[in-house]
Amino acid sequence: MSLRSFIARSHQSPGFLLLEVLLSITMISVGSSVIMRTYSNSIAAGVISQQYVVAANLLERQFWDILSLKEISSAVTEGVFDKPYDNYSFTVQIEEQMPELSAETDFAEIPATAPLTPGAVQTVQEEEPIYILYKIEVSVKWTYRKDEKQLTQRTAVIRKQPEDEKLDDFSTD
Repeated sequence: MSLRSFIARSHQSPGFLLLEVLLSITMISVGSSVIMRTYSNSIAAGVISQQYVVAANLLERQFWDILSLKEISSAVTEGVFDKPYDNYSFTVQIEEQMPELSAETDFAEIPATAPLTPGAVQTVQEEEPIYILYKIEVSVKWTYRKDEKQLTQRTAVIRKQPEDEKLDDFSTD
């Protein structure tokens, strides 16, 4: 069957075949269902992305609240954010990190202060401040479509040890 005979035959028939109509309806329905599924997935991804941005902002707010404190102490705190973010909860964990001393540390090699010679004037030296390293971990949790989502961030901060916690070696009790 040549192209000329097909074109000539198609001009003679007054309408579409039922098979052609069914095929075109099937193709349109399959194509539109794929487009709708893609559109639905992109909307869900946009909602999840927006929730992660909100969680990141709430997490950053928690960090700034902690870092703005004058004194930090080891603690675990849990709570829920105020409205309109009351579907988000948080956990703050602050741990004091102690420096690790190896078993090979030889304290005999640490230089002692120079002995006083007779007639020398002894000057009182100020104590150097003691610094403490705190590990801070903040987690923000929320629920989306029965799935629990979580965003966690960790950081460390160094602060001076408060004066009242310093040990006074020269105190007499």
